[in-house]
Amino acid sequence: MLSIRLISALSIVAFASWQSAAPPQRAYVPAQTKIAILPVIDASGEKDVKTSKEQCGFVSTELLKEFQERGFRFIERRSIDDVIKNQSIDLSDEEQRKRATMFGIGKEVGADLVAFVLITDKVTGERTKDATIKIWLLDVNHQEPIMSGKPQEGRSNMSNAFNRASWRRAFPFAVEAGLQEFFKPFPKVPKDAQQIVKGGVPQT
Repeated sequence: MLSIRLISALSIVAFASWQSAAPPQRAYVPAQTKIAILPVIDASGEKDVKTSKEQCGFVSTELLKEFQERGFRFIERRSIDDVIKNQSIDLSDEEQRKRATMFGIGKEVGADLVAFVLITDKVTGERTKDATIKIWLLDVNHQEPIMSGKPQEGRSNMSNAFNRASWRRAFPFAVEAGLQEFFKPFPKVPKDAQQIVKGGVPQT
């Protein structure tokens, strides 16, 4: 009983740590708001390089999709990669994975918002696959965190032999659930109002 209470207390503290940092949501105009989506980092302990790359791809694709469908504008990925390379930033290093670093990248590329996701864990059950991530969403202009390391889980269930649990669904579910509250004021827009994304790359 004591261990259960302790876990519950720690969960509340973890929730409060990111929630307390979030300011009241500002009235963003998606068509006038540029977002820099930083490279996804896999810290789940996955040893297979191909699988790890796929997991990051699932997360990155869903991030693009969620913001694209609501009409936000994207900073070119090449510009983001150039800043990270030129400043020798390593987001897989916990010491460098700070809001100040992300704000700096966003300011350098001219972004209004910065989004970053860290994959923290993955668990395979008998009929489920559970993905755990942390989400950062930062307002660059006001130097404010909207989310700061918000933990979020996504689960894919096996409903039958032909519909097996998969990471292809678990990771996007986690991203979608984690951003749900932020997107409440922003309905999806028609295709012709969305920035075109091809092969996971925003077209400018």
